[in-house]
Amino acid sequence: MSSGCVKPLTMWLQVALTAVLFSLGTTQVLNQQEENCLLDSTAGCSFARSPEYMIITPRRIRPMQVFQVFVSILHMKTYQEHVYVHVSIIRDDEEYAGSVLRFDRPSSRIMQLQMPDSAQEGHYKLRVEGRLQESAMGNIWHNETDIELFNKQASLFMQMSKPMYRQGQRVHFRVIPILPNMMPKYGSMIIYIDDPTGFPVRRWQGLQTNAGGLLHLLFYGKKYF
Repeated sequence: MSSGCVKPLTMWLQVALTAVLFSLGTTQVLNQQEENCLLDSTAGCSFARSPEYMIITPRRIRPMQVFQVFVSILHMKTYQEHVYVHVSIIRDDEEYAGSVLRFDRPSSRIMQLQMPDSAQEGHYKLRVEGRLQESAMGNIWHNETDIELFNKQASLFMQMSKPMYRQGQRVHFRVIPILPNMMPKYGSMIIYIDDPTGFPVRRWQGLQTNAGGLLHLLFYGKKYF
């Protein structure tokens, strides 16, 4: 009876010893992987460097439009008394707009840039560089992303007094020019009306928007159709 109890006990001891040895072996393998991770983190591991900055920028921009870039420095190294953040828009190694801002501590700020009116429509690069010196070329970090430049600077909305008109009826309509930031666009416009064959029947030259950025017009259909 006693010998029958010893065999199961011996079996359980062997299983427990095997589990301990497997655990030690696994720990040793993990420690070796962690050491390799410290030497080379290209494959990604838990020892990857934490983010130092965050940049938020619009994907589409327009000529002569002042757009904002949100820059947030998450943390700074102990040897860094300050960081200069240089934001620029480049194309074919030519800089079209740029701005530099100094950060003395981790914080979030807004940087403003403006594309020149002569910039051509197409794809550009937004480059962000972190430097220890404002004029130095050495970067402690940098990044790039694609942005698009559109020549369209405003959108026009037209509001009619009713959906259909007959000959001889009075036509009221309103023109509302809107900027990309949803603010009214002030200035002069040229408005013309074509008949169904494409022939112009009425044209207004150099019309100015009112104080609210609107344009109200009136004409009689019986005079032109």
